[in-house]
Amino acid sequence: MTIQTQFVDDPNGAVLEADRLVTQVLRVKGYPSGDVDERIADISAAYPRMARSYREACEIVARQRRETLTTEDMRRAM
Repeated sequence: MTIQTQFVDDPNGAVLEADRLVTQVLRVKGYPSGDVDERIADISAAYPRMARSYREACEIVARQRRETLTTEDMRRAM
């Protein structure tokens, strides 16, 4: 099952799985995986047009771990 398909039945799980996958890809490409702020800074330097979207997705995932989010928030993170 793809993460996008999983979103229909389990939006929370899909967002967390997408975050895990992106972090894994970044690690393989040599970006630090532990500190979100450091990853955002590195992505900002390498891919400035993508940095804003990545930052927003990271903020949504962080909020998701503390509170219940709307499906729209989770859709934006995806």
